[in-house]
Amino acid sequence: MQNRIFEGEMSKYQENKNLQIQGGQASIYFAIDLKNQQQVIIKEYFKDSNFQVDYAVLKKIQDKYSENLGQLENLVKIYDLIGEKEKIKFIVIEYCNEGDLYNYLFKKQQEVQTLEQAIKVIDIVIQITKGMMILKELNLAHRDLKPEY
Repeated sequence: MQNRIFEGEMSKYQENKNLQIQGGQASIYFAIDLKNQQQVIIKEYFKDSNFQVDYAVLKKIQDKYSENLGQLENLVKIYDLIGEKEKIKFIVIEYCNEGDLYNYLFKKQQEVQTLEQAIKVIDIVIQITKGMMILKELNLAHRDLKPEY
């Protein structure tokens, strides 16, 4: 199976792996940004999906990154929003190479043998809290925050 190159506004991305995750509302792809060779995640919403992504919310988060010159380390970076203002077709986000938070925390918990290792796990919780505080500053609430994401 050949990796596809997306079309139109998405032509700057190429599917990177033969890995596609199908959800109820969207498909998720590993991809490469052809401009800088950076690995990204692309979430493609289905045409017949009832789910409407709130462009204003995502744009607000993306603009906050611009204001802070990308210094918001506690939120996953949103690189691109492609589609109409009322309904997003594609979201391109940062690839987090440690996997989902649930598996990462589980792995770290198994490794905790010393106080220093325990502090590292606590630091992760603090980082999550800081990310939630940034969303609060923007008057946003994450309605579905869970470690599997």
